[in-house]
Amino acid sequence: MTKKELEKENKPTRATLRLDRKYPVIRIYYEDNSCKTITKRCSPEAAKDLVEKINDRIALGTFDLADFSKIVRKRIKLEKFAQDYLTYREREVELGNLSKATLETDYYALLSFLKFVGKKFFIDRIDDNLIKEYQKHLLKEDGKKEFTVNTYHKHLKSAFSYALEKNYIQANYFKKVSILQTKIVKRIHTDEEINLIRDELSNQLQRWKLDTFNLSLWTGARRGELFKLKKEDLVFIKVQSQSFPFLQLHGKGSNIRNIPLGPKAFDLINERIKILSDADKIRELVRLGNHSCFPYYYKRAENGYLFFEINRDDSISKSFKKTLKKLGIESKFHNNRKSYGSYLLEGGATLESVQKSLGHSSVETTETHYTEITNLKLMNEIGFIEEK
Repeated sequence: MTKKELEKENKPTRATLRLDRKYPVIRIYYEDNSCKTITKRCSPEAAKDLVEKINDRIALGTFDLADFSKIVRKRIKLEKFAQDYLTYREREVELGNLSKATLETDYYALLSFLKFVGKKFFIDRIDDNLIKEYQKHLLKEDGKKEFTVNTYHKHLKSAFSYALEKNYIQANYFKKVSILQTKIVKRIHTDEEINLIRDELSNQLQRWKLDTFNLSLWTGARRGELFKLKKEDLVFIKVQSQSFPFLQLHGKGSNIRNIPLGPKAFDLINERIKILSDADKIRELVRLGNHSCFPYYYKRAENGYLFFEINRDDSISKSFKKTLKKLGIESKFHNNRKSYGSYLLEGGATLESVQKSLGHSSVETTETHYTEITNLKLMNEIGFIEEK
């Protein structure tokens, strides 16, 4: 048997640390009771982390002394990792594989985690206990709601999956820690609420508020999709030798889906397209907006955006939130989309067709978020559950 074969057969059993010298000393013991000593120029904390990592690899049967330098070299601080990851995600936005809204949430999630553990924290020190403490911190100290905590968790899970691919960490603990349990809340608007909201929006000067509300109810469009709508997104598609109007919605990443338009939605889109060819009407609507954004509004109108008098997509949800607060309704703009999906299911549409209409990546997503809502409504209607 060769020397290499003997070394391979003689497996390491444990690693220990000695800190009473000028530099930390790491000892690695083998099955034949032999020992190899390594001196590292690093802090005691870094040495402790390194010994833990070596012992983890020994337990998994993956430690190789030849890889020792690689283990040390690949350690990365959270601040550096966050910068690298966000740069990578920015490129994904430029390529059309990721939405700006997703990138923005990536940023806030990483910033929140950075504040909790500190910029100099090494990402290979993350474990399930730390993540659970972070969740508690968000709830108690930062006053975040369960939904926000779960959203941050989802984005951090994606970030550290990337870290795992880059071999910065051995395990993604965000995958091992469960998200928080949330209460079932009303996710769809009732007919009564819809009428109240329409009445209130009809009395407001800026007509885009009523138009975006109606269009989101009739098509299931997200606020970002409405913001990006252009006149060329009205298309006609032949179905059994007849042409029908469809609206092209530009969803997350580079996903595009065609939504059939009912008469009311078709009329709304047509009216918006006519406004774009009427300079006086454009000027009239622009003047109702923010004075500092006038040049931007005109540029959007010139480029054919249907809702040119909005400067950001979150203007839609923020304005809607104010209207709901005035009416005493606890909801949000995204629930228009929920209402659309739920009413489709209640009207007899299949999960597959609702999935395509909403642009979900899988039927499972649609089933998880929508069948529970419609079942709850059904139980209310037949008297098994009293509505609160």
